Amino acid sequence: MKQLFTILLFIICSHASTAQVSLKTEYLGTSTYHLNNGGKSNDQEGSARVYQADITLPVSVSKDSLPKVWGINITGAIADLDNRHLSENQVLSHMINLQVSLFHLRPLTNNWSLLALAGAGLYTAETSLASIKGNQILGNAGTIFIKKLSEDLELGGGAVLNNAFGYPMLFPAFYFNYTYEGRYRVKVSMMNGLEVLAGYTFSDNFSLYFTTQMNAQLALLESKEKEVIFTHQYIIAGIQPELNINQQISVPLTLGINATRWAYFTDRNLKSLFEDSNHETHFGISPYVGIALKLKI
Repeated sequence: MKQLFTILLFIICSHASTAQVSLKTEYLGTSTYHLNNGGKSNDQEGSARVYQADITLPVSVSKDSLPKVWGINITGAIADLDNRHLSENQVLSHMINLQVSLFHLRPLTNNWSLLALAGAGLYTAETSLASIKGNQILGNAGTIFIKKLSEDLELGGGAVLNNAFGYPMLFPAFYFNYTYEGRYRVKVSMMNGLEVLAGYTFSDNFSLYFTTQMNAQLALLESKEKEVIFTHQYIIAGIQPELNINQQISVPLTLGINATRWAYFTDRNLKSLFEDSNHETHFGISPYVGIALKLKI
């Protein structure tokens, strides 16, 4: 079922009433490759570099007391996996993800709002446009009802339509966003991944946080004459000093560990959701460094 959770991480896009851009580079250090039987190989290891971009562009914002927002969210990721003594049948070496979503956020009451979204994404291991196939494109559409429980907490649920397993299927979707702003800041978000952050603002220009994040990339491909999904998913934890250059530009730097990094193939069908996790080969703990540039326009 972790595979379904991974796929749903790609569905709920960032949405805001102001334009936002985030560019991020991550390095996940070298660690040993663990086999699916619980053992490990001393000469099989790997590291990874991931480059990510997240752009949110409001197209139309009404000036009502409860504004309605139409916008576009564009996300992209390139993952370069430096594998040693591992074949492409075990772990891919390159992945490209690109998704474009149209979103609409509108209030229903003072405390309830509706998030509707539709989009499509490319998830491939190919390096040339000529090699890209139609079955490497995922479409999705969904509706989520969001309840504002307090000034800091939003919780919601709904359904999304997705063809991740080769044919359209309806899945439940969950929305959670908690942000407490002040000298102390706490944030828990499930948009384009999972992020938990807590820390202290020392001045207008500098903050220090502890953060843990879950991110993933997918590749859809054919292997041995059948369609498969390759999943690259990792959990990191560390300290995050953040330099606020001004109100529009900030640079967070994350130093910590990659707690685990899954890298495995599964069949692209519904049955794979209910199989045991013995196929989920992974890399062990390693150092982690990440730096981002965030812009609010």
